[in-house]
Amino acid sequence: MSKTFAIGMAAVALAVAVPAVSLAAEVTAGADVVSAYIWRGLTYNDGVVVQPSVDVAHPSGLGLNVWGNFDMTDYDGAVDEREFSEVDLTLSYAVPIEGPVSITVGISEWLYPKEGNYTPELPEAHAAVEAKKDTDTREVYLNLGYEPMDGLALGMSLNQDIDEVEGTYGDASIAYTYEPCDKTSLEASARIGVGDKKFAEYYAGGTKGGLFDWGAKLTATYALSESTELGAFVAYTDNLNDDVFPDDAKDVDVYGGMSLYYTF
Repeated sequence: MSKTFAIGMAAVALAVAVPAVSLAAEVTAGADVVSAYIWRGLTYNDGVVVQPSVDVAHPSGLGLNVWGNFDMTDYDGAVDEREFSEVDLTLSYAVPIEGPVSITVGISEWLYPKEGNYTPELPEAHAAVEAKKDTDTREVYLNLGYEPMDGLALGMSLNQDIDEVEGTYGDASIAYTYEPCDKTSLEASARIGVGDKKFAEYYAGGTKGGLFDWGAKLTATYALSESTELGAFVAYTDNLNDDVFPDDAKDVDVYGGMSLYYTF
């Protein structure tokens, strides 16, 4: 895949971020330290990873997020230790509507900087090395949220890959948040996901589409100050149908981590 879109997206991100800060946008920066990298139930690393991010939310509804995954271990040679295996760029727009319903649309560019070490101009040195495809890809998404009462949030998402995978994934979620005191927040959440055949084949080696994964999560956050928040979580994830999401596509069921974020 051409890097033109990624470069253009980065330029747009800068164009949005710089004036956004001057116009009183909310900027949040921080990192999660997690015992494993799990995405939609799939295991991308069964060892410790560090996942830094920067999020810019403008009052107009425009948003920018830059997220990365830094692997502390090599996961049986699938990724290199102490290097970034993934960097994601996301542009979003939260529709300005009042009430308990929220609508957000966006596009994400997923970049894998360590892919494709094949060097075709040196055939003798690389005779036994198979050329790797450029697996950078992008997704457009629609998120719907509904808060029927204080503390309770329902959500649905639809994600369509428009480049490398061309697959579709969606999920439904429920979360309840309880605040025992001003500085502490506790949240219990659960979700269930479904993928079509293209998504299941590409990411999990499945043979058909259907129910893909489910998970549950307990999260606690503590406000160290008005701008700094410390968090911790523990989560469980599993597949739902071995034909859609084979067991060998995951190595981790239970994982957890800690986070530290600063908002300015």
